[in-house]
Amino acid sequence: MHQRSDAPGSHQLPARAGAALAEAKRGNLDAAGMGRYEQNQLMRCDAHPAEGREDCLRRMRGEGTISGSGEGGSVYRELRTTTPAN
Repeated sequence: MHQRSDAPGSHQLPARAGAALAEAKRGNLDAAGMGRYEQNQLMRCDAHPAEGREDCLRRMRGEGTISGSGEGGSVYRELRTTTPAN
């Protein structure tokens, strides 16, 4: 997993995003109270169809693997889940 260690508070971002999402779902946080980073994450996941939105939110919270960098032009986030066959 690749994370920028030089960004202030970068090790706290997944936890902060998850906490912001939980507060928003409870109606205790609006866009003005949300950090720009967390708001951007949630907006990215809103673009996904309903069946993929939760997986997107999990990736944004830091679950799975992350490769690449924003400085390099892209960040690739992957989360593998196993679904039982019918």
